Amino acid sequence: MIKTITASSADTDDIDLCVADFQNQLDVKGALKRRSIGLMFGPPETMEAAKVVCRAMPFDVIGCLTPLTTVNGVRRDSLCDAASLTMTVLTSDEAVFAAGLSDELGDDGREAVTTLYEKLAAKLPRPPKLVLIFCSRDRPQGDHLVQWLDEASSGCPLTGCFSANYSFLLHEPDLLFNGQLLERRVGLALIDTDAEPAFLFISTPEAKRMRHRAVITASEGNLIKEINGRPVLDFLRSLNLIDHEGRLRGAMAVPIIVESPDCWRALPMVINALTEEGHVRCSLDLPSNATLTLSSLERMDVIESMRRATAIIKTKSFNLCLLFSCMGRNLALGFDYLQEIKELEAALGPRLPYCFAYSGGEICPIPDAEGRMRNAYHNLALVVCLL
Repeated sequence: MIKTITASSADTDDIDLCVADFQNQLDVKGALKRRSIGLMFGPPETMEAAKVVCRAMPFDVIGCLTPLTTVNGVRRDSLCDAASLTMTVLTSDEAVFAAGLSDELGDDGREAVTTLYEKLAAKLPRPPKLVLIFCSRDRPQGDHLVQWLDEASSGCPLTGCFSANYSFLLHEPDLLFNGQLLERRVGLALIDTDAEPAFLFISTPEAKRMRHRAVITASEGNLIKEINGRPVLDFLRSLNLIDHEGRLRGAMAVPIIVESPDCWRALPMVINALTEEGHVRCSLDLPSNATLTLSSLERMDVIESMRRATAIIKTKSFNLCLLFSCMGRNLALGFDYLQEIKELEAALGPRLPYCFAYSGGEICPIPDAEGRMRNAYHNLALVVCLL
């Protein structure tokens, strides 16, 4: 059995106080079992404290940058409600944990990622029941990462997230591992346990997808070059998503739904950037024979989906509940940016063990047309893992 212990602190300006706060809440001398691992999340302004807290713990700690995070029983500072640093510790006498960090990733990170997985899997007495993944925003591409690990693990369930920040900067240290803050890395935590993980996935509302579908007539990898036989920027400009100087205006927050007979699911994705050639770089590779439509994601969509998720969670039995919500969902809340977190905290209360973080891309298995669970990378989603 895995026991979950959670802790949080907003006292990150005083690092010594912050370390003592975490040590006291986690009761590191009295509550830990034979083996433990920590998951840590926090915004940029908490990272100096996070690094010291990690080094003070007698177990591996893995996590990433997020603008907002919460755990059950979170302790908030009334003057700085959002700037919390959280840690969730999994501890067990029976389960085995193996955590590690990849080498810095180049243009193709397959070898570094699969080497890390194989190294960690060799430390377990049997194949893992769950692989937790935390990744820098800069590299690798999410669907590539899932494909590599799905193949290396022979389909073991994968869940986790990419780091996120309101700045949307790619080239910054954003992956946390044992007191280091790094970029262009992947961190993995393999869990060998008798418990079976369960998953919940909520995507963009289907009812809000436009009926009209455009045809992607030229693409390469994750680049859209032409839509309906015309430059892709013409298409975006016709929807008022490109300003008069040729810059994105709101397009990064617009859900793009791509469908193809060659792909097993509809792909909600977002625009990452415009290239110098005037092409659109998306967050996923585009399947062949694809069409796209646009959708919308509004404040009440986010709130109602969290209410739906927590209603389901409360019917389940679990020792750990991990929730990752896309940054796009947070942006849709506007000035009410803490409302999704408040809905979660109110619904699950201080006793049920959960850990929540906003993400730059979500990883979670979902059922295919035959009902088989398949690992997948998502955008604009709320994903839940129960263990």
